[in-house]
Amino acid sequence: RGGSVTAPGKDIVTKRDIVLMHSRLSWGKDDSGSPRRQSTAMTRWAKANHYPVTKLELYADVEGRHSGRKDTGRPEWQRLKERLSDPQVAAVVVESIDRLFRNLKLLLSFVDDCIARGIRFVAIAENLDFQPGNNPMEAAMSRMSLQQFGALAEMWANLTSAKMTMHVAAKRTEGKHWGTCPFGTMLGQDGTLIPHPDTHPRLLRLYDLYANRAGGWAAIADQLTSEGLYYRDR
Repeated sequence: RGGSVTAPGKDIVTKRDIVLMHSRLSWGKDDSGSPRRQSTAMTRWAKANHYPVTKLELYADVEGRHSGRKDTGRPEWQRLKERLSDPQVAAVVVESIDRLFRNLKLLLSFVDDCIARGIRFVAIAENLDFQPGNNPMEAAMSRMSLQQFGALAEMWANLTSAKMTMHVAAKRTEGKHWGTCPFGTMLGQDGTLIPHPDTHPRLLRLYDLYANRAGGWAAIADQLTSEGLYYRDR
């Protein structure tokens, strides 16, 4: 589809045909097929709406951890937002509302910003399509749906966080460890920390070198390396 916009005070008409697509994976180990699924759905939508494939730009935060509850910690998302000032941008597309945000306030603010800039916003799964100049009644109904979906996405994130907090607290009450094991340790069958057969000797050697003032951390690291005690992982 696309559209056009005339630059203020000029006769130059700029064609809007760029589609910004965003995908997000909360945690890289959760669903390895999700990024491809999201990209496929957004590309299919763009083609069905007659946007040129050469004008599709994908901004994917799929490596590491990227929370939808905040606007930071998502480098590709920040890059997408910088592109909004380009007068050729026609639309921002996500597969689902929760891939954009699990924060209602941030979600509504972003969609309002898109509309103010004359940019179309689409959430495919929820069948939401916000276009500048939409019929006021249609826009009002779409906004109500956006608020409902956004509130559900935020509630899911808050409930998940609360359950995890309770789970960790219960583990610690039982004297069990939660999270990454410190270097030199591992989880025993009862959930408590026990010495790791491979890395614990390295930890003891490190303590010995430090206690005997063998030098700074760099010197100790060099000494351990020379002894064949390499640090690879936990």
